Amino acid sequence: MTNTEKERIIALKNQGMSVGKIAETIGIPAGTIKTFLRRTEIKRKESTEGVCLECGAELPTVSHMKPRRFCSGTCRQKWWNSHLHLVKRKAFYDFICPWCGKKFTAYGNDHRVYCSRDCYAEARRKNGKLPEHFNV
Repeated sequence: MTNTEKERIIALKNQGMSVGKIAETIGIPAGTIKTFLRRTEIKRKESTEGVCLECGAELPTVSHMKPRRFCSGTCRQKWWNSHLHLVKRKAFYDFICPWCGKKFTAYGNDHRVYCSRDCYAEARRKNGKLPEHFNV
């Protein structure tokens, strides 16, 4: 594998392309690409240990705590916002608004009731009575 192929594999993976698609695009077996990515990830972790992933600042190590990855909340937010393809969003919930009857999806809140603040406020103003068009 040449250096240009290695750089291209890393670039395609960072764009969110799967190993199979990368293998088709470059013409290298998928197993070779998986092994290469695994090894480069291990090297990357070793080289960034003790350093902030966003700004590169030195991080203090505490023996009884797991190693820190970021020097501050600001760096953490910047890094995650620029690496959204690494976020595994699994907490989507589907609901039906009891006020307007519209179907909506909420992320991370399984106790949501209304689709918007307007529906919530309207329901509060009407003392919780449902509108005539919404027969339950």
